[in-house]
Amino acid sequence: MDGLDFLGALLVGLLPQPMSHAELAPTGIFKSPLYYTYMAVLLVLFAMIFTPMFIHLPRVVLRADLIALPIVAAAAFFLRRSLKWRYPI
Repeated sequence: MDGLDFLGALLVGLLPQPMSHAELAPTGIFKSPLYYTYMAVLLVLFAMIFTPMFIHLPRVVLRADLIALPIVAAAAFFLRRSLKWRYPI
């Protein structure tokens, strides 16, 4: 076990663990349209991050990604904040 593995294990142990699916389900968060919108925005964000690896015209994609990435990231941030406000768990 090298130093990076030890540091990773230490950080995972110190970070607060997310609530389980069984604890979140009674709140109704998984049936909320806001939750579905947040998940869709996260999928778009991941697609934008991984797109330049698979496209052969990186300059065009990079320019479009640099314009859209802050907008999508801000949308994900505000959706997450509104979920935390609506479902204070």
